[in-house]
Amino acid sequence: MKLSERKRQILSTIAQAPRTARHFTQGQLHQITSPDVIDRWLLQMAEYGLLYEDNGVYHITAMGRHALDQKPTTATMRQMDWKNTTYDPKKHQDIGTSFQRPGSDHSHIKSYGTAC
Repeated sequence: MKLSERKRQILSTIAQAPRTARHFTQGQLHQITSPDVIDRWLLQMAEYGLLYEDNGVYHITAMGRHALDQKPTTATMRQMDWKNTTYDPKKHQDIGTSFQRPGSDHSHIKSYGTAC
């Protein structure tokens, strides 16, 4: 299960002390979310094994603590085209300052622009 920032925040709060679902819907966190959404998220995390429910109170499991210890995944740039070559950020090449779309080299066209 990929934890979003909001789910990670809920899991972190439950790791500090067992909480009820109402704790998350009554404005205790920075963003108030619909009770239905919170219930769905808690059920998803319980089904995945990150939490368990006991008499309406959610507790964290060892698998949940392990999920919190993992580094959050962020989206990264895979590659981009630059001046008839492909830039791969893993190689840390110097790509200069001007970016162009593939096949958009218009250096042969004379510019008639006016100076500012």
